[in-house]
Amino acid sequence: MFKWITKKDLTYWIIIIISIWLLTSNYDVTLSKWSFAGTIISIILAVLAIIYSFDQSSTTLYSTRKLEDSAKQIENVTKILQETSINDLFINLEKKIESLNGSLDESMNIKLKEHQKGIESIINSLFKKNNASDFEVFSKDEWKKYLQDYFSIGTVSGLVLLYIYQTYKNQVKLDFELLGVYIANKSDNKQEREEYPLIFKNVFHGAYTVFSSLNVCDESVESKMIIQLSPNFEIAMDELMDVLKENTFVKDICELVELQKSH
Repeated sequence: MFKWITKKDLTYWIIIIISIWLLTSNYDVTLSKWSFAGTIISIILAVLAIIYSFDQSSTTLYSTRKLEDSAKQIENVTKILQETSINDLFINLEKKIESLNGSLDESMNIKLKEHQKGIESIINSLFKKNNASDFEVFSKDEWKKYLQDYFSIGTVSGLVLLYIYQTYKNQVKLDFELLGVYIANKSDNKQEREEYPLIFKNVFHGAYTVFSSLNVCDESVESKMIIQLSPNFEIAMDELMDVLKENTFVKDICELVELQKSH
């Protein structure tokens, strides 16, 4: 209210009023009227002061009310924070996360069910185990090529495949623990001979599991013996044994199987 009234404006008004009065007055009687003029000016200033004070009071009252409103809002927020504990916040967050996880799981299950039949059909067509001849990984010539490479550099795959073939031909049980000990004992390092058998056993068994899943061989659960080989693999191995019979890698596995057979 009356924010357009400033101290500078009051000063200008007073000067203008005095100037107008002096210009329009009779100079002969001016001095006699100074007392009256002073009274009038005092009254005017008093009125202006009252108006200014009222304006300042209104402004102060408005500011006070705004502060009171802000204080009430702060008090309300503080009460809400006091009533809501940290545990409640975590519980609410956990519930929202669980709800989101449930939605995701449900969505994924729906998608998996939509494609389940197609996936089962592909798996059954590739890994059907009713007859080892239903699925062949390689042709005979491809087996010969890969086996020659395996045996020439002494890979784990070649070693396991050779061991599978020899145990099948000699009708002895698969014993990857014995195979691990036998290979580890080839080392000149005592620590390696003590620590490597278990590692070798797990690696060899893992490789065997892969080959078995690809129908390279079929094992009897009761006897732990190989009862059938992939035809292409067996033919390739039969032809290679005569060619590679002097190979150190091949001779070692044959020696191990002969030891098993003799016991």
